[in-house]
Amino acid sequence: MSLRLALRLLLAVGAPCIPLSALGCAAADGGAIGREDHRPERLAECPVCRRNGDLACIEVRVRPSTPRLELGGTTYYFCSIECREAFARDAESQRSQGR
Repeated sequence: MSLRLALRLLLAVGAPCIPLSALGCAAADGGAIGREDHRPERLAECPVCRRNGDLACIEVRVRPSTPRLELGGTTYYFCSIECREAFARDAESQRSQGR
């Protein structure tokens, strides 16, 4: 039995995650075996929750669906759409006041 076949069988029965490097190039670029993204998770801080001291929501996992706002060349990430909207309103208010 080849290593690739053995690894496919392990994955099919729910074996623990196997590093993509062990599977070779075909899996690493989205082949049949390596469909999950095994890159380290990127984390950011929600500036609204940090300002409000909401410790439960400060840390945000950055994913394609994570609410974000680009402002002045900086990308800000948020725990929710509500925090993004509050941040945008606050930024607009400060801009209109000339701060």
